[in-house]
Amino acid sequence: MRTTQFFFIISLYAVICTAQSFAGENVFTPQPPRHLLTLNADEYSLFNEAAAAGLDKYGGAIEINLKIAKIGDENRWIITIRNTKLLRVLKFWLGEKSIDLLSSVPDMGKLDKKHQMFSTLEALSRRIYPSV
Repeated sequence: MRTTQFFFIISLYAVICTAQSFAGENVFTPQPPRHLLTLNADEYSLFNEAAAAGLDKYGGAIEINLKIAKIGDENRWIITIRNTKLLRVLKFWLGEKSIDLLSSVPDMGKLDKKHQMFSTLEALSRRIYPSV
């Protein structure tokens, strides 16, 4: 009986010491979610204009990380967004900017669906919308 109690106390002590040693270490540090957008020059230009127009209209601030890298034959703008709410707001700002761009075209009938403006709007929208 005494041997069983002794082993129980030793086992309990080992568990407590192990738990205390792990309490001092940060075994897992959760990272905030992040969204990466890899954009070409046209898409980045539209993204930048939409963000600037949104800030002009509504105020506030945007916090992003921007990296420019050569991927293949093109330069790419790699934008890291850590705030999911910001991504949702950018989605609306992009919609507003798209409407502004389309309303500035004098004759929509003369534009075909393969026009660069349409393809850039579509590509940027596909990059932002699935992320939200």
